[in-house]
Amino acid sequence: MEFMQKMAESMTKMKDSMASVEEKVAQVQKQSARVEKENVPPLISSNVANFVPMSPEVVEALRAEAALNERQRMEAALGDFQAQLESEKNRQALEVAEEKAR
Repeated sequence: MEFMQKMAESMTKMKDSMASVEEKVAQVQKQSARVEKENVPPLISSNVANFVPMSPEVVEALRAEAALNERQRMEAALGDFQAQLESEKNRQALEVAEEKAR
């Protein structure tokens, strides 16, 4: 039973995390639109001084791709958790059925 509670908590955390990722994607999209309107070049950290500056469109595309990849990773992990939870439920139901059969 404790395992199921932990799995449910993990699933809740995953859903919250996915919601957070979606919020961040929305923020990035808003920021990208503002950057495009202002025509401000993207910020580049000093440790990549030799890196060629990217256009706002490229930055946005990379951010969107990273957000999509993160969402897909989270959805896959959530699917794994749900499968484990279902497996645990089935195992416990089988134990109960075996116990009743005795």
